[in-house]
Amino acid sequence: DVRMRPDNPDVMYVTDAFAGVFMSTDGGQTWFPSNDGITTRIGETGDAIPIFCLTIDPHDHDTIWVGTQDVRGIYKSTDGGRTWVKKDGGVVEEAGITFRGLAVDPRSPDVVYAAAEISSWVWSERPQEGREFDKVRGVVYKTTDGGERWTAVWRGDNLARYIWIDPRDSNVIYVSTGIFDREAANSDHTTNTPGGEGVLKSTDGGETWQRVNDGLANLYVGTLFLHPENPDVLLAGAGNNAYPDGGGVYLTTDGG
Repeated sequence: DVRMRPDNPDVMYVTDAFAGVFMSTDGGQTWFPSNDGITTRIGETGDAIPIFCLTIDPHDHDTIWVGTQDVRGIYKSTDGGRTWVKKDGGVVEEAGITFRGLAVDPRSPDVVYAAAEISSWVWSERPQEGREFDKVRGVVYKTTDGGERWTAVWRGDNLARYIWIDPRDSNVIYVSTGIFDREAANSDHTTNTPGGEGVLKSTDGGETWQRVNDGLANLYVGTLFLHPENPDVLLAGAGNNAYPDGGGVYLTTDGG
């Protein structure tokens, strides 16, 4: 992820380097690591800092959330990324989980959603390789107390990628699932069955979900974007290396 501070775009953050969070205060001309308090480590030598995703709280730009790759870990900063505190109570997966996206409720900074991928060796008795990639499942976690406790509000047969919350009604939530280099747990390459979950929508704050896939010819939705002025309009980018048929850019003007 690359993120700019909304009130000062010279302050930037970048992740996914296995070296944690890097920060710039001069618009990206120079960078420095900012990982004080992030204790999670992986890798053969035990010194990789697996920070994968990063989100700036729209209510308070000094509050930043990050999620880890291949291992349990959600961290929160309240001083603009200078120091971090681990906030992943309630997440049941110790390993094999990658947090791919975080979203803060536009009406409450205490309500945050975390979208994640679960590797096959976690949900299955043995690794499940598809045609080209790992066959993964997904989970969406939710906290209502600023990260003190998380609860899974969705689990399904593909990784959860992006989360969008309707600013008019924060009970309305969209989740895109899938990516180009993972295969869905419900896929079967021997029968050329792509599987997948597509785009999910909740109208009750994540209590229940429906698939809103009418018109989508590929259910690996690696990217999703919500129109900033008309939240009924969304753009979805779909496709997968193992199952490319139907890949493309899709538009909805009626909330899916």
